[in-house]
Amino acid sequence: MRLASLAFATLGLLATPALADDCADEIRAVMRAAMTSGPLHMETTITAPDSVMTMSGDLVPPNLRMTVDTNGEAVEMVILDGRAWMNVSELWVELPPDAAAEIASTFDLSDTAALDGLTDAQCNGTVNVDGEDYLSYSWNLSADGADTVNAILADPEAMVPLHMETEVTTGDVVSQVVVDYRYDDTITIVAPN
Repeated sequence: MRLASLAFATLGLLATPALADDCADEIRAVMRAAMTSGPLHMETTITAPDSVMTMSGDLVPPNLRMTVDTNGEAVEMVILDGRAWMNVSELWVELPPDAAAEIASTFDLSDTAALDGLTDAQCNGTVNVDGEDYLSYSWNLSADGADTVNAILADPEAMVPLHMETEVTTGDVVSQVVVDYRYDDTITIVAPN
């Protein structure tokens, strides 16, 4: 779960109130749009020195349905309207309210105040990847004992992130986080059966 917390702390570095730097403001606006542009699907891979975690999930903020696989061990969870369930050995178990609140706070991507401290904001202009044009941004951020180097490709029309890569350094441990975003109004989150 520690790696999951790192992942969502990294993903939580999404947006914040504006500061004086126009490029930093643009980055914040693009990242904020990820949580305000409707339902989305996220695919995340976190590669650490001794583990690989993948997360695949749908978000209709603040609700989500997520599968987290760490080194071949998968856990599925649903957070819906303040309640939380985990799929344990093919059996859905509803968590007690205190545990649900704690898990929901871990996966709360709406708290984006961490981006207040971003530095070295770079608006890199338009780049072409596989025949598609994207806006490219990069920045650094230090928060909660981790230093990150971040880069995103954003949709130039919708101004939402589509691909993000983050290098996270905590002490002498370096991890890589890659997130792909897909926005889809048909995504819904329902309670498990």
